[in-house]
Amino acid sequence: MDEKSNQVPSTIPRDSPRIDEDDDDSSPASPQRRSFHRSFTHASTTASHYLEGSSGKTFSVPQALKVDYIKQIMDHNEQLRNREFSYRPKQIESLCFSCIILPSLDLDPKEMQRFATPADLEGYEERQLYTLLLLQDPNVRLIFLSSLCVDPEVVSYYLSLLKINPRECLPRLFMLSPNESVSKPLSKKILARPQLLHTIRDIACENATYVGLCGYTGSPATIELAETLGIRLLTTRDVKSLHFGTKQGSKEIFSACNVPSAPGTPSKHDDDLLSTGDISKLQTRYWTDHCKYIRTPKDLSMGIARQIKNFSIKPKKWMIKLNQGFSGRGNAVLDLQQVQNHLYDDINDMANDIEKLLPTMKFECSAVTWAGNGFTGFRNQMQRLGCIGEALLEGDSLQSPSVQGVISQDDDGRPVVRILSTHEQVLNGQTYYGCIFPARSGYRKKLIEYGLRVGAELAKNGGEGYFSVDFIARKLHCKAWDLKAVEINLRKGGTTHPYVLLELLCKGKTDEEGVFHSENGEPKYYVATDGCLIPALQKVRKDALLHALLSGKHALAEEIKWNMEKKKGAVFHLFRFVDLKNMVGFTCIGSTREEAEEINRKTIHFLTALGEQCADTP
Repeated sequence: MDEKSNQVPSTIPRDSPRIDEDDDDSSPASPQRRSFHRSFTHASTTASHYLEGSSGKTFSVPQALKVDYIKQIMDHNEQLRNREFSYRPKQIESLCFSCIILPSLDLDPKEMQRFATPADLEGYEERQLYTLLLLQDPNVRLIFLSSLCVDPEVVSYYLSLLKINPRECLPRLFMLSPNESVSKPLSKKILARPQLLHTIRDIACENATYVGLCGYTGSPATIELAETLGIRLLTTRDVKSLHFGTKQGSKEIFSACNVPSAPGTPSKHDDDLLSTGDISKLQTRYWTDHCKYIRTPKDLSMGIARQIKNFSIKPKKWMIKLNQGFSGRGNAVLDLQQVQNHLYDDINDMANDIEKLLPTMKFECSAVTWAGNGFTGFRNQMQRLGCIGEALLEGDSLQSPSVQGVISQDDDGRPVVRILSTHEQVLNGQTYYGCIFPARSGYRKKLIEYGLRVGAELAKNGGEGYFSVDFIARKLHCKAWDLKAVEINLRKGGTTHPYVLLELLCKGKTDEEGVFHSENGEPKYYVATDGCLIPALQKVRKDALLHALLSGKHALAEEIKWNMEKKKGAVFHLFRFVDLKNMVGFTCIGSTREEAEEINRKTIHFLTALGEQCADTP
């Protein structure tokens, strides 16, 4: 988080997207979609398979017993990691599915330095602990990989959400870690440990009908890891296909499937402006080095000048984006008002004037400058990653919705695209902060339509696994919503965790109207955040929060905690950040939008009260 984001006072800022009264979803629900074939490839990427036929009694196990037992299991896992011989889990019989969770943030390392420290990355790995809920299916064996060992009390919290006795599922849970805190992705840490690789393979493959590696994103390292293990990777497996998750690749997909997007460069007329990376001048090689991108200030300026002069694209401001930037940290705003006000006879003169203005751009990340060194230098990162320039979309009632889907394969190997969810994204500047599910009814079906088009085009180009598409929605003069696609994330993202959590807890699915219905047909809504930054959290420690949630003795915690029978309440994540960054994430689920927002308010009240209580405790 940058300094600006640390000033956010609560979970949902005052200027967060609101749902108009006329957008209320009171119409009868459309028939639920017919579930896809029960194959592991699909199940591991959508979790929908695990929601069928896995009911059971709710067990109340004393916290001390649960944590003690979990510690025993995790100590045993640690012994497995250190053994020099093959481990064969003979005590587990006739399992069908082995799922390896790899929460490795395999993104550009220099961009990652802007976003987070090694400790931050380890905290974000734990965002995928919601996958522990897959253990409610007795046919699932789960191997969760992390850079550092996960706190047993955090594991206890997630297992407390299950409707089965933790003792029944713990023998099927293996949490393995290289226990290494360095600034490199988890996938590379594991690849450097042959002994750990051997253990992972043996545990995953013993008696398993299907085995899959579920990564955060496709990358050369995750592809190599899957090949080394001899296990199918359930994300994009072709390095060349990763291009379509970049800013330029997104534009190419939008053009190919007729999804409207903001005008910009490179366009189909700009091939002469594209170049591969100069390997001889780069300190380290990266997979984008061989891609043809706009990489120089001169080429970027000419591309923008062509849009202005040849196609009459004349916004006052332009957005410049690094191809592998994420969470908005690779973006900058370029003010071209003085160029737009000037009449140019020669396009080269216009391009030269634009190039002179590039150092004056307003960078989203406060640590970035135009000519800085290393990860702080925007110009250097342009050379490494390439960039695009596009018209900055402005207008009335500006919103930032998104659609999320998953690409899997049927039994014949043909791609299947499923839309999971639509959201209103809550942004702090251009940085993702949280989301509201579902998106407004005024454009929800159009989001789903565009999402299906993008998913089909991604599948044609080798895309697989989770993807999402960000949009800008504007009200036009006729009061209709205008949607423009912004970018594709060919990976899991901030909206993945809350939606899959909803599926696992409520055992339902999203209908054709984009509304989620639980197994009993009741609609469900949620408000989620990755970064509650209220001042009171500065006084709260992780152990105190977990004790309040698990002990059953804190009245406000009991009021908001997840209710298995009513299928509503708050579910927390990012516990490691309570101590590291004085923040925490949570998802508030209710049967109406208003109920979800009320649970969100009560959750903030609980955290505020807990902070005051901790401040008064010596």
